Amino acid sequence: MRRMNKVLFAVVTIHFLISGSLMAANFEGVEFPESVSVKNKTLVLNGLGPRFATMAKIRVYVAGLYVPAKSSDAEELIHSQGLKQILMKFQRDVSADQSREAWQKGLEKASKDYPKIQDRIPQLMAAMSDMKKGEEMIYSFTDDQAEILVRGESRAVIKGRDFIEALFTVWLKYPPNKEFAKGLLGKAGQ
Repeated sequence: MRRMNKVLFAVVTIHFLISGSLMAANFEGVEFPESVSVKNKTLVLNGLGPRFATMAKIRVYVAGLYVPAKSSDAEELIHSQGLKQILMKFQRDVSADQSREAWQKGLEKASKDYPKIQDRIPQLMAAMSDMKKGEEMIYSFTDDQAEILVRGESRAVIKGRDFIEALFTVWLKYPPNKEFAKGLLGKAGQ
């Protein structure tokens, strides 16, 4: 009986270890891993934000924000250094021009806070690509650079702490829709 309890305990423990590492967060059917590994470091999912288009709230993509430690403080996340990642899962087709237009609108607002980023905006715009439903775009951040990956392929590496802060300012202070920032901050239900 004692041996049976040990075996049962081991099976249950292994089950929870495996299922725990495979757990996923879900936003209306769009699944995201609870954590990702970036440069041999584990980042945890801070929150999921939907990007809507038009007044009809047509969902364009859902984004997940991954950070070393969860935070619901926008300013802290904007100015924090270290590894961070935004994973966007597209829910509809979006042209590169539509993405550029959306960035232009957001960066016009953020450029008040970051006037010296103008010379690097063309790199961001050149990285935009036509996206199909089901495809992914990743923005991966270190202390001083942002790398943009489209369908797993690096499209741009943009240097500068100020540029990183400007992108996070667009997402968290001047979001395309309020649900986007609230979701990334882990405040979706609030």
